[in-house]
Amino acid sequence: MGRRAGFRSTAGRRGVAGRRRGGRALPLLAAALLAGAPAGCREEEPPRTRLRSPAAAGEAREPLPGTPERPLVATLDEWRVYIDPHDVDAGRHEFLVVNAGIYEHAFVVEGRGRQWRTPNIVPGGQARLAVDLAPGIYVLYCPIEDEHGDHSEMGMRTTLEVGEE
Repeated sequence: MGRRAGFRSTAGRRGVAGRRRGGRALPLLAAALLAGAPAGCREEEPPRTRLRSPAAAGEAREPLPGTPERPLVATLDEWRVYIDPHDVDAGRHEFLVVNAGIYEHAFVVEGRGRQWRTPNIVPGGQARLAVDLAPGIYVLYCPIEDEHGDHSEMGMRTTLEVGEE
């Protein structure tokens, strides 16, 4: 059996000893890797990424005039829109939209015959969007269509329920 390029034999080293003792090393490694899997697979948890631009990691800003003190944070990544909560009271709201993905995204709030949109947001960037919402169901999505496809159809779509004030 010949050596492959870039392959170094580990015969006689500790790494192989685990296999000689009944193969405990590999199952332990597999168990350690799988133990972390559920945390990364949760559907309702926002992505945990470090924002990569000064604008995205910038200092706290004053809310837009006429909006509540605390904005609704919408996080965009490949291929989903995450927002919490999914229901708010009617009235004026501000969205802080963070692009935690690796591609350019944008954010649209659409419903009841109205539409609001951010400009395109670079990876690691953010945008703010002030909207006046009447009671009803609104669709929140990424409107970009590029070489990856229609971002909305790829899963970057969710809803927001707006109740009475």
